[in-house]
Amino acid sequence: MLRFDQAMTSETKFAIKLALSGFVIAVVLGTYAFYLNTHHIEAKQSIILFLVLCPFSLGSGAFDSLFGAIIGWFGMP
Repeated sequence: MLRFDQAMTSETKFAIKLALSGFVIAVVLGTYAFYLNTHHIEAKQSIILFLVLCPFSLGSGAFDSLFGAIIGWFGMP
């Protein structure tokens, strides 16, 4: 009988570690945003944490408009 550790390849373990780290980062950012919202702290002063943990969030600013969302999701070659 194979144990769970033996059945998993190193690539699967790496993928699980990446997924868990992404989930933890999302939970940290969500908790921090909730804290800022409930304590009425201006988010512009504390945007650095978001940029450090998720630098690609800068690129999501184009999704604010309908045209930007269409281009962003469907892409332009």
